[in-house]
Amino acid sequence: MVHSDERILIEPADPATVADRLAYAIEFELTSLMSHYRAFKFAFPGMRNEFLERVPNLLRDTLQQALAPKRFTRFITPPQFRFQTYIR
Repeated sequence: MVHSDERILIEPADPATVADRLAYAIEFELTSLMSHYRAFKFAFPGMRNEFLERVPNLLRDTLQQALAPKRFTRFITPPQFRFQTYIR
């Protein structure tokens, strides 16, 4: 994450927030597939794919459950941060 401050912040991250962000990232990767599925549903209004209908909730529920017992760290940097500057 990036912030306007010049400091580097390292702090714990909430597993539920991490799971939500991952779910959104995966949903973005599925945009093309879901677009085709919506076109399919338009062409064949009586037909459905129950799995694809459940994907968003399934992603969130599975990630929430899998990541809940884990510990995460948030690394917040200034906008022009370069890792190479801090690696020796």
